[in-house]
Amino acid sequence: AASRASVLTKRDETVQRFDRCDPDALPAVEREASSHWEPEFAERVIFARALSGGEVEVRLEGWNTEWGLAASALAAMQKGDLESAIALVTKLERRHPAAFSGQFARARLEELRGNSAEARGFARKVLDRYPSFGPGHEVLVRAEARQLDFDAMRASLSGLKAVAPEHPYLTLS
Repeated sequence: AASRASVLTKRDETVQRFDRCDPDALPAVEREASSHWEPEFAERVIFARALSGGEVEVRLEGWNTEWGLAASALAAMQKGDLESAIALVTKLERRHPAAFSGQFARARLEELRGNSAEARGFARKVLDRYPSFGPGHEVLVRAEARQLDFDAMRASLSGLKAVAPEHPYLTLS
């Protein structure tokens, strides 16, 4: 039997390669979690669900991992509750300063707040560590477009194409 650490590592890799345009992405994460529903496993699935726009509870307390905090922050952003999103991202960064999920949540938060330069910087941090993370590429492309840096945007679209060849953003020029 695989060790708990190796199962968690495999789950992390699946989430870090997440392509929300792939209809099989969320079911793949959920399938991997089917036999492990302790918080460390379940909250990764909740994060993937939040990435795909699924329903996730917004709550400030009760999360056991960075994944749950990030999922709740993303859900708050989807609902337009920036006050809760800011509180959750701040808590996430204090508890887990180097967490991949926290850097992505900060990138999304800064994007929603109109801080394209900050969003771009956090998206790059995520992609430096996890170059196959489709949602990170999405944030980067949008931030570069908002900054009217079309050369950088085209380069980022190439990165997105490598991980999500059917992504709708690839129709941008």
